[in-house]
Amino acid sequence: MPEVPIPEETVILYRFSKYDINTDSVVHSKRWATQRAIDAIHGTIISEGFEVPISQVPWDATLQEMTVMDFNPNPKTGFQTEVRMDISQ
Repeated sequence: MPEVPIPEETVILYRFSKYDINTDSVVHSKRWATQRAIDAIHGTIISEGFEVPISQVPWDATLQEMTVMDFNPNPKTGFQTEVRMDISQ
């Protein structure tokens, strides 16, 4: 009998913004978070949700249901995080 793969659990992550009382402006977070985490801090979702396997999410150890800063759930379409240069010519 063939082995049936077990689907991996996923989570939907969003980019969000939050009013910063120190700067008196709205700041776009460098993190991604679940809707529950964004609601808990009274933030505003500013992107479409992106479904990611839970095992691939680098969760921040101190912030519940938020990723580490500058995590990009889809390197093919997300914001640029690095530059590669070919200097071999």
